[in-house]
Amino acid sequence: MTTASGARWPVFLALTACAVLAGATSLLAVGEWITDAPPQVLERLGLRPDPVLPRRLAPAEATVRRLLARIDGDALGSA
Repeated sequence: MTTASGARWPVFLALTACAVLAGATSLLAVGEWITDAPPQVLERLGLRPDPVLPRRLAPAEATVRRLLARIDGDALGSA
């Protein structure tokens, strides 16, 4: 499954985990961390390059909020 920005779920979860490990304590902070992450970090985490612009297709804060709302935390913890 992919997000609206084209990121796959494992990539999205890796981005979210990195943001939390870096100190993000809210959905807004997670979205801001992803937006501000250096391009080489986004590349190492598996984000695809934009086919037109010289940047990576990172999910926006609103996308982060929607996707995290859809995750079953208990199921993720069990996995």
